[in-house]
Amino acid sequence: TGLCRLDLTTMLWETTPEFVESSGTCQGNWDFSSPDAIPLDMLKGFSHSEPFGRWSLGRYSSFTCKVRENSNRPKKILIGLSNALVNDHHSQRMLVSVNGSSTQEFLFVNTDKKDIELTIPADAKSEIEVNFEFPDTVSPNELEINADTRSLAIAVKSIQIR
Repeated sequence: TGLCRLDLTTMLWETTPEFVESSGTCQGNWDFSSPDAIPLDMLKGFSHSEPFGRWSLGRYSSFTCKVRENSNRPKKILIGLSNALVNDHHSQRMLVSVNGSSTQEFLFVNTDKKDIELTIPADAKSEIEVNFEFPDTVSPNELEINADTRSLAIAVKSIQIR
C-alpha cells in the first residue's frame, strides 16, 4: 500500500508515496486460526484454518517469512500449539529447525496446549524458515477418533516472531 508522510517541521505532506511490504514479513503474531491472517505462500504442509488453528498435513510442514531490511533482526520464535493427535497408545514427535540450524525434538503424549520457544540463528539470510518434521503422523480414523483420513500430527495456533 502507498503511504504519504507529513513533515512535522514544515507541516507539508510529501506527495511521493512510500510503499511498505506488509505481506509475509517477519513481525508480530501470525494467527493460524484466521483464514486470511497468513498469506498461503508462507505455509507448506498445513491444513485450512479451523477455530483452534491449522493441523500439520503429512510428514513435513514449513513456515517462511521475510526479514525487513534495515530493521532489528528478530531473535526468538514462539510457536503456540493447540493440540496434538495422540491417545493412550500413540504419541507424536515434532522435529523443528530454523534456517537449517540444528534440529530440536519435542515429544507429545497428551493433548495439552503448549508453547515452544526457538532461537533464530544470527545469520544474514533475508528469510526465516521454520521447518517441521512429524515422524509419527496418523489419521484420526486410524486412532478411531473420527472418520477424518488426513495424516495429521500437531495443530498450530500461532507463531510469534520477536
